[in-house]
Amino acid sequence: MTLDRNINHSFSEIESLFEKAMQLNNHIRSHECCGLDEVGKLIVYLFFVYLTSEDKNKEEGENRIDIANGLGYKELTELAYRARWIEKNCGMEEYEIFSFISSLRDKLSLNLKEELSRGFEASTSSFFSSCGFEIEVDEIYDLLAFIWRRNISRHYTNDEVKLSQSILSITNGDYILVESKTLPGLFMSIGKDKECDVLFSIDDIYERTLSKMLLIMTVSKDKLNRCRFIGQITGEESLKNKNNNGLEYPNKVLSFSVLNVGMRAIRESNYSLGEGFSIIKTLIERGAKTLFFVSASLLSFGKGLANKIRKEVFNIDSSLSVLSFDRRFSNIISIDGSNKREEVLMLNLDEVDIVFDDVTCSEIAASISGDEENAGDLKGRAIRIKRDTIEKDDYMLYPPYFIKKEVGEIRGLSEIDDKLDEKYRELSVLCRMMRK
Repeated sequence: MTLDRNINHSFSEIESLFEKAMQLNNHIRSHECCGLDEVGKLIVYLFFVYLTSEDKNKEEGENRIDIANGLGYKELTELAYRARWIEKNCGMEEYEIFSFISSLRDKLSLNLKEELSRGFEASTSSFFSSCGFEIEVDEIYDLLAFIWRRNISRHYTNDEVKLSQSILSITNGDYILVESKTLPGLFMSIGKDKECDVLFSIDDIYERTLSKMLLIMTVSKDKLNRCRFIGQITGEESLKNKNNNGLEYPNKVLSFSVLNVGMRAIRESNYSLGEGFSIIKTLIERGAKTLFFVSASLLSFGKGLANKIRKEVFNIDSSLSVLSFDRRFSNIISIDGSNKREEVLMLNLDEVDIVFDDVTCSEIAASISGDEENAGDLKGRAIRIKRDTIEKDDYMLYPPYFIKKEVGEIRGLSEIDDKLDEKYRELSVLCRMMRK
């Protein structure tokens, strides 16, 4: 496993991209646009850059739009129809982006009445004005990932995408279900480097629309028609693959909300999990590999619903693993429906400087799957807990709880070994730096 205590890694290594990201972030934060939150402003700004990216090569009068000059009623109408064309050609059944941009246009039109002295273009030009540089289409994903990681903590990061792909062993031919009540952020790029079908189930229409924009910007055009959107999971029929590319139902699942019911619900002992969980459970029983993203409270909270949820998960007759992090990342419950394991595997990674490169992600995935041979620096870090022990401990699924319970106050040689391991990991980082 790679630890990096000296490098501000990720995209900051590319100085020009770092500067662009900071300028764009400051620009987004300093201007308002129709009540959009920070995430909405970032996605809308970059999506309009995406929609107008080919205009710089057009001659004047060829429907050319320069967003830096402000977007009036005519320009926003044109952008709405461009988005509708993309949605139609991607096989998206609902024209939600078209409706969203049209609504944005209408809101700005209403603002015109209040800003007659400034004119309509003036009401939009400040937000859509230039950030001081030109954004190229192939930079959009990198800019998104950079800003996301540092400033949009309420959404999932690119590191978690890479890790999830490793744990799920995403490969050609997979059919992936991504289930969420709200925007799953950079998970819109899941499987983008493979020939996969993806179904996004996102409850909230605003978040679903932003997700579509993210998908269009981050996935190549030839793969967009392999992605589909629905609202709530309403039954197995809604999950059927319409692309006829092999798999009828998802064989890989990422679930962000069916187990994250919130602390208020956790205290309500009469609360029950909905249809979404039942359907995902059925997919697991058919062999699907599934990741549930959950809070530490759900894994460790005592009685009531948290206990009830853990019992439901625990009783699924499949291989069960739990991965916990520090506060930067979500905890993960991994269930492999194609495998059985008598014991529950638990791994805790509380280091604050983990570098999620390909090596680290593959080591974590190997450790969770029980592949000690390929677990690298994580070999021996995962612990296996007997199922009857977990039952007796209120179905506790929180790795630090069992680690503390198992290790206790052991000192001496083991403590020295831990310190040596830390030095070895730091040397490993330096070796990788020298190879670049």
